[in-house]
Amino acid sequence: MTESPKATFFERCFPTAGRLKEQRLLHVTPADEELVLVYYEYELMTGDRHRNVEAITVRDGLIQEVQVFFGGKV
Repeated sequence: MTESPKATFFERCFPTAGRLKEQRLLHVTPADEELVLVYYEYELMTGDRHRNVEAITVRDGLIQEVQVFFGGKV
């Protein structure tokens, strides 16, 4: 049986996703026709809260690249 694209993404790109209790999008801003900036906050199971920004490149409806700019504790 083949894994779903979502399962593969989480396994390869976000193996610690199980540590998250909650994630909220704070701002989603288009930068140009292919680039979107995403500002979000998440809470870990420990109660710690953090904020990050991601620059996501999308072409033909598919994610081509994700750059994560790690923020810190809130």
